[in-house]
Amino acid sequence: MARPKLHLIALIFFSIISTILAQNDTKVQLDLVFPKNNSVYKPVFPFPVVFAVHNAALSWPYRVLFWWDLIAMDIDGHEPLLLPIIASGGYDPHWPLDSRTFSRGAAPPSPFLLINSTSQMVNTTSQSFMLQYRFGLWNNCSVIRKEMKDNYASKNSIYDISGEVYFNVSREHGDTPNISSGGKCATPLGAIGILNRTADEEGWACPDLQSPPPKPDSCAFIVNDSVANAVATAMVSEMECMQKETWPNFTGIVGKCFGKEMVGGASMILPATITALIILLGLGIPLVIS
Repeated sequence: MARPKLHLIALIFFSIISTILAQNDTKVQLDLVFPKNNSVYKPVFPFPVVFAVHNAALSWPYRVLFWWDLIAMDIDGHEPLLLPIIASGGYDPHWPLDSRTFSRGAAPPSPFLLINSTSQMVNTTSQSFMLQYRFGLWNNCSVIRKEMKDNYASKNSIYDISGEVYFNVSREHGDTPNISSGGKCATPLGAIGILNRTADEEGWACPDLQSPPPKPDSCAFIVNDSVANAVATAMVSEMECMQKETWPNFTGIVGKCFGKEMVGGASMILPATITALIILLGLGIPLVIS
């Protein structure tokens, strides 16, 4: 199955140090901000998919892999492994343009938000979804490099944080998406421990990794009003075909309105209170918003 066009709308680099706990300077951690596991939401436009990354600068030299797929689970006539992917985002060294890896350009401060969205939630008849995610390091000295080249798809928790989140949507019984309604703490998904930096036989910089991997810190990222407002602002920026300037939005969408199609890019309007850096992914080039 062809991979759908990615729809990654924003990278926001937060400098709200007071909102996070002290972090281990050898550990890279991935958290989930939205959607929450085992939740029921109204199908709004756009529908956010939001992660937080801690200590990303540690992983920046090693060609970071990051992607997510949103899979409809209740489509009749499909085998479990062939369920339709209705939305997708991220960067993968296996994709055709090998240089378009996630960690290009200057490394971000910690923590930062990965704000993604999909316009498909209001156009699908499905009600049950699985969000698959993956965050890892392509360059790695802790495993055989040939294995990584030939079969990186095989999961290895030492250099790879991956898993699934399950949720439903319902116009009648779902909760209106609210980034801060799930509690003040983002959900820790996993961590990668980077012990040392070296080079492999081909000269690539690669890390020696902690095995078994470290446990992620609980409540490492605080979901406060600034975070919720930043996500809402990002969603509004995707509603370019709408006169309405508030989010979430429920009506007047089906078949008529689509978000900005940005391949390898990031774009949004930011509140003045948020310190942010917007980059053109894969190139490390600042994106000027006019």
